[in-house]
Amino acid sequence: MAVTAALRPRYGLGRYWEATQEPLYSLLFLLPLVATYEFSAMMLRARDAAEADLVAYQMLHGVLSWVGGSSVWLPGILLLVTLLVWHVWTRRDWHIHLVYLPLMLLESLILTVPLFVIGFVVGRIGLAALVAETSGLGNEIVQKLGAGLFEELVFRLYLIGGLLLLLRKGLAIGKFGATTLAVGFAALLFTACHFEPIGNLPWAWERFAAFLLDGVYLSLVFVGRGLGVVTGSHAAYNLLLVFVNGGNGTVVHPISGTSPLG
Repeated sequence: MAVTAALRPRYGLGRYWEATQEPLYSLLFLLPLVATYEFSAMMLRARDAAEADLVAYQMLHGVLSWVGGSSVWLPGILLLVTLLVWHVWTRRDWHIHLVYLPLMLLESLILTVPLFVIGFVVGRIGLAALVAETSGLGNEIVQKLGAGLFEELVFRLYLIGGLLLLLRKGLAIGKFGATTLAVGFAALLFTACHFEPIGNLPWAWERFAAFLLDGVYLSLVFVGRGLGVVTGSHAAYNLLLVFVNGGNGTVVHPISGTSPLG
């Protein structure tokens, strides 16, 4: 009984569910993705072309430049530093269970299924016309990975996190109401930023519906599972599309990098 009681909070599903929402696990889970993105961008010389098509990256780099930072590495570093500061500020436990990290990867892959369903259903009513030509597989991979990393940082962690703090602490709105407003606003902004004049896509109701559904879904995953899992799911979906398409430089689904926001 004593052994069982000791193991339950460490390895039980409930403990995994709770622990992997913490910033330390998100930091450890996303560190390889950030390193892969930065290394790939450098080695493939794909950074300029890929990041020119990522509005989320441009937003981060613009703010950092305004305060005196100009290095192309800073947005990735900012993601990791944000999680580290969050962990330290809230005085959370430093003890980790490495077995949770591959489980987060598995969960991220499973959570791509609804995104494929959205792409399939909406694609049947016209989204198949949304095709992006790229300058090669290297740029495609860098762009899709960057989209998963920086869009989730901007639209989920910063935007939804900031809105929840404002609505709940500042305006004393209840949890359900605040979450609904934050998720809805983040999804709408995420969608709007893909279309002209902010993005480069012409207006179409089918595309709008696809982006909005994706935005709502990813926002809900963030609220329920945290930054690590939602970023893993977004990045995994984007990269799976690249390889499903055979690296031929065409993508038919909206969140996979067919616009400046990726």
